[in-house]
Formats: sequence, C-alpha cells, structure tokens
Amino acid sequence: MGLLKKLFSDDAPKQWEVKIKGTVQRNGPIPVNRTFIVDDIRQAQAFQGANRYEVIAEWLRVNYPGATYDHIRHFAAEVKPVKK
Repeated sequence: MGLLKKLFSDDAPKQWEVKIKGTVQRNGPIPVNRTFIVDDIRQAQAFQGANRYEVIAEWLRVNYPGATYDHIRHFAAEVKPVKK
C-alpha cells in the first residue's frame, strides 16, 4: 500500500511516537534517550525532513537548557506510528 493511501485511509495512524537519541554535555555527559507522542503529522514529519537537525536542536534547547553538544549530526530521531 502506498504512503499517501495509508495516510488518508480510515485506519491511518492518529499518533506518532518520536524517539530522540544522542548525548549532551552538562557537567559531564548526559545520554538522551527520550520518547514522546505527537498528534500532528506535520510535527512528526519535521523530525524526518530536510531540516530535521534544526528541529532536533530546538527540541534540545527546550528540554535540556544550558546543555551543549559537539555536533548536532550525532543525534538521531526515530518516528513510528502508534498502533491502537
């Protein structure tokens, strides 16, 4: 089944699970392995799109204030639909 057909079908997922992985520095290394649920498909797609590293950097600024990282490309985001 095609992606568009799956997105617009009646049984299309309504929520997506986003998992961020990496390491930040704040008085020592802090592993980041956070999973959260989003309801908006555009928000989920932002973690996979061309500007995904900008979105991940902004998420890190909000959730880990004052933390630094060597290179944003050392972070990964995994997006999966939530099964009901």
